[in-house]
Amino acid sequence: MTLPENFNPRDHLINQITYWHNLLVSHYFVNEQPNDLSTSKASLRLACTITPDDTDAMILQRQWLFEITVGHAQSLQAPIMGIPSQEYQRDSKFSPQVKMYFKEVYNYEKFVVQGLRPVLGEISFRLPHKTSATINQQDATQYANRIKNIFITEKIIWHKGHFKCTYYDLANGLDLRMYALDKASGQAMAQAVLAVASVPYDASNFQFIENSGNYPTNPGNQTVYGSEMEKPVKRPIANLSLSYAHLLIWGRITPVNLVSVGMRLKNAIVSV
Repeated sequence: MTLPENFNPRDHLINQITYWHNLLVSHYFVNEQPNDLSTSKASLRLACTITPDDTDAMILQRQWLFEITVGHAQSLQAPIMGIPSQEYQRDSKFSPQVKMYFKEVYNYEKFVVQGLRPVLGEISFRLPHKTSATINQQDATQYANRIKNIFITEKIIWHKGHFKCTYYDLANGLDLRMYALDKASGQAMAQAVLAVASVPYDASNFQFIENSGNYPTNPGNQTVYGSEMEKPVKRPIANLSLSYAHLLIWGRITPVNLVSVGMRLKNAIVSV
């Protein structure tokens, strides 16, 4: 279908923004009446609602108020079950730790057309021969460059799958537990992590766990809190690439950003 002769792109854009934004506002403030100033929440709903007479600047201000100040944008981030850093460090002391985070390689069909979320992964190891007092920026730079050379320059991909692999060497801070597509890909991933840690690979520390479990890519739906929701996919098959890497140090609340891919992190030692 072709566009009508009198089609106005700007009016169409403003109409779409107004419709979808106000729909979100009405859902968020479902217990508040529109055009009401009797309560603080009702007043917020009125301030967040776009009107036909709004200028472009007012539309942006209403969106900012709703998404940032009111906090609707927090729904964009999946909840994280964890402990605040300062609370954890108050009760637990630990050796420095390198954490590498991976994300499924972009797939238009899967992420855009099907609307599925990318598979994520995390691998970490300790630095048992370092302490909060002895580790320094030179050490961090060395780990950052190794991570870049191995996972970016050499383009090492984590082929995640149904089978569990482990690599156990506590003397060198290694207790790797990861899922792999097969034994060969699991070994390759373990060797890549050991290269970052600068620890020689010992085949006797590696274990590949066979299983005959059934892990469907579409496990179906389930009822949760009165609504039908998709069941989580267990042990998904996906190709993951490095997203970013941290160095966690006891006594320092924020991590040292080692590597950032695609400007994901600020102030990273290495950005690619």
